Amino acid sequence: YIIYTPSENEQNKISDLILTIQKLIDLQQRKLKQLKRLKTAMLQQLFVEKNSKLPILRFKNFNGNWEKRKFSELATIRRGLTYKPKDVRDSGKNSKRVLRSSNINENSFVIYNDDVFVDKSSSVKTSPI
Repeated sequence: YIIYTPSENEQNKISDLILTIQKLIDLQQRKLKQLKRLKTAMLQQLFVEKNSKLPILRFKNFNGNWEKRKFSELATIRRGLTYKPKDVRDSGKNSKRVLRSSNINENSFVIYNDDVFVDKSSSVKTSPI
């Protein structure tokens, strides 16, 4: 077999570039891990615990107890076909959370890191429960 190789100097430059990029990837992965931990901590402090009427952390100018409400007062509950894999999206403005039975724990709504979001424009046939 015959292969073409750059000079040793050019090989070193290529190696340096690849190592630099890998270091940047590693830093971004660490940053992402830290941001996920921060998100989890914020979710725990921004929402009311089971036996409390106030969250631990509040935004400025917001005060007073949170109201206890039935989930059915806040959303129309429907059942229907599951989402299509092509409609799965990252959470954001153009997505909506897919409510799964695992999100309901007795009388509370539970948010998980692996919650599924679908494109807002996706259409799922629904029917009232």
